[in-house]
Amino acid sequence: MGRKNTTFQRPNSLRRMTQGMAGRHRAPTPSRAKPVAIGVIAVALIGATFWLVGSLRAGADAPAITAATFHGPSIAPPTTTTTTEPTTTSTSPRTARPTTTTRRSTSPSPRRQVTYQKPKPTTTSHTHPPRPPPPPTSCPTTLEGTQPHAAQVGHHLLGRFDVDSVIGRSARSGTSDHPDGLALDFMVSTSTGDALAAYVLDNQARFGVKYVIWRQRYNDGGGWSYMSDRGSTTANHYDHVHVSFHPGVDVDVAC
Repeated sequence: MGRKNTTFQRPNSLRRMTQGMAGRHRAPTPSRAKPVAIGVIAVALIGATFWLVGSLRAGADAPAITAATFHGPSIAPPTTTTTTEPTTTSTSPRTARPTTTTRRSTSPSPRRQVTYQKPKPTTTSHTHPPRPPPPPTSCPTTLEGTQPHAAQVGHHLLGRFDVDSVIGRSARSGTSDHPDGLALDFMVSTSTGDALAAYVLDNQARFGVKYVIWRQRYNDGGGWSYMSDRGSTTANHYDHVHVSFHPGVDVDVAC
C-alpha cells in the first residue's frame, strides 16, 4: 500500500494569534531591560564586597582571640581567675564575637587587728639636786671629867663603836694621865677593841693622841710593843682600850 501524503494546515485564526504573540516577544522595551541588568550586577558587587571585608576582619581577629584564650589560664597567677563575658555591638553589621577579659580576684586576706593605745601623758619630772648634808655638829666638850679636846674625841669614838662604858678622870697610884683628865678607858670586847685601837692610831695626829695601850701592848705610833705582866686582866688592858692625849690640842672631830 502506498503512504498517503497528507499535509497539516493550521487554521487561519490560530495562525494569526500566534504571529501576534511572537511579534510582541521579539520587541521588548529596551529602556527597562538595561537598568535591571545593571541593578543585578551592582547588588552582586556590593554583596561580594561585604563578604570579602567580613572575611578579612574575621581572619585578622582570629589569632588575638586564640592567643587570649590559650594564654589566659596558663600564665595567670594562682590568685587570679579568668572569666569570659560575651559582648554584643549593635552598630556592627557582622556577628558579634565573644571577647575575653581577665579579672584579678584576690582572696580576702585576714585583717590585721590594731589595738589603739591612748598615749600616756608626758610628765616632766623636776629633779631637785640632793640636799647637802647638814653641817657636822661639834662633839660635846665634857665627858667624865676629861679636858675638852679629850672629851670631844671620846664622844666621837662612842658614836662610832659599840662601847660598853668609858672611864675618864680618876686617881691612879702610879704614873698616869687619868688624874689630869688626859686619858680615857673604853670598855669593849676583843673584836671591838681591835677596831677601835686601829682607828685611833690611824688618826693619831688628828685626835691629838699620845699613845694607846691594848691587850698588854703599848703603841705610840711606832708599832706595838709588849708590856710587863701587871697581874690581872684589867691591869694588863685585856678588857679595855686606854687612850692618852696631849695637853692643849685643838682637835678636828664631829659627832
